[in-house]
Amino acid sequence: MSAHACSGASELTESSEAATAHTVELARRMAQHSLGQRAVVDYIEDWLAEPQALFDRLLAEQTWEQHSTVAVRPDGTRREVPQGRLMAWAGEIPYTYSGLTLEPRPLAGPLAELTDRLNAELSAGFNHVVLNLYRDGHDHVGRHADCETQLGYEPLIASLSLGAERRFVIEPKAKGRRWRKTLANGSLLVMSGSLQHRFRHSLPRQPSVAEPRINVTWRRMLGPPGMSRSDPSRRGTPRAVREETPEIP
Repeated sequence: MSAHACSGASELTESSEAATAHTVELARRMAQHSLGQRAVVDYIEDWLAEPQALFDRLLAEQTWEQHSTVAVRPDGTRREVPQGRLMAWAGEIPYTYSGLTLEPRPLAGPLAELTDRLNAELSAGFNHVVLNLYRDGHDHVGRHADCETQLGYEPLIASLSLGAERRFVIEPKAKGRRWRKTLANGSLLVMSGSLQHRFRHSLPRQPSVAEPRINVTWRRMLGPPGMSRSDPSRRGTPRAVREETPEIP
């Protein structure tokens, strides 16, 4: 088909070229780390040019809530545990993990703009955003893996850090490399490959940190909560639920 065979063909070509340029530039700036077993983490320290402005806007405009999740002790007993942070979210599809369901909320404003940018740079198809507010170094998230059925096999997850620098830890469930990084204000972390199935990640307590941090995390929801394991995107998935190791008595 010629370039003049349909209306808007030139605009589409320009859009495709721009997306390719974004992807090439992102790859050039990213530091990639292979953790073994096809698990990959990419990190770029200065992905967002003016992170403080976005931090201030999100802090003021988002509806921040504290929720509880269902924690499983090593002996198999279950208990509701308040999350050690506040959260907000946006996306057209409900997201369920650890007994908590995040109902649909509009994806608009700066979150929509950032989602469009990431989808252009990573070709990711992200359609859901979770925001976590760590009020100081006492707020944290325990070791866990994002391996819910809704995310499909070997999901791609992107995480933007805003505000205070905090230590992020990735460790293997069985064997593999342990990876630690202090995440800079405005940095982007991307987890891919088998990482969610073979590793766990956490943001440990750091009592010496007095300033707040916002973490914005993007995921692609393939379907509603409870989607069938027989879905083609789920073939080969070792686990279909999130594994959590929160700090509980």
